[in-house]
Amino acid sequence: MNVVSVMERDSVILPSGLSKIQREDQITWMFKGTLIAVINKTAGIFSTYDDVLDERFRYRLHLNHQTGSLIITNVKPKISGLYEINISKSSSRYTTHKTFNVTSIEGENRVSAMEGNSVTLQSGVSEIHRDDVIIWRSEHGDSIIAKIDRGKVFTTLDGADGRYSGTLELDSKTGSLTIRHIRTEHAGLYHLDITGNRRTIFKRFFISVCSQNWFRYVMVVIVVAVLLLVVIGAVVVIRRRQTQNGKYYKKLIY
Repeated sequence: MNVVSVMERDSVILPSGLSKIQREDQITWMFKGTLIAVINKTAGIFSTYDDVLDERFRYRLHLNHQTGSLIITNVKPKISGLYEINISKSSSRYTTHKTFNVTSIEGENRVSAMEGNSVTLQSGVSEIHRDDVIIWRSEHGDSIIAKIDRGKVFTTLDGADGRYSGTLELDSKTGSLTIRHIRTEHAGLYHLDITGNRRTIFKRFFISVCSQNWFRYVMVVIVVAVLLLVVIGAVVVIRRRQTQNGKYYKKLIY
């Protein structure tokens, strides 16, 4: 069984394992025992059934006409579960069967950092498998900034415009990505794709970076606000005392 984890609202591809559908191939996709897609190359049929199961798949199911892989867009929690693909040939009695356990992960990971510090984006795995291919992408140019190929080749890149030069480190055990000496230009959305024979994981991270200048400005504002509160409090106390003293003197006079 293939385990697939995907962030909510992302898309996921369940691979058929075929490089190209042959003319006599017949493919069915099932979700929890319910038919959701059919391919019959001979008859020219490429159909998805997104109106089943309370229409939870409405506008979300797509088929790759070359490979027969199933694409699910805008993933929601209620479409988590067991998916099955059966591939048979009209000239053969044998059927190829594969299963995928898809889990939808709610939301995205939000990370805040102070400019100049380091930030680590956790892969969520305890150990890299030998067949894992791990890819880190940045929204800046949608470029690959780090890659681990089958647990052997570790590569970090500078990004499309060089903004990551000398800042990236990969954990050789978990595949987690560390950005050192982070700057405001590093803020934004990051994607992690882990694919292997036994698992497929998709994650998103959103990094916000607070600049040192902004931090100083905020601290000044806080200090000024505290001083104003102290002054206002002192004025209130003095006026109360003056009011009380005025009442006392009036009593003495009368």
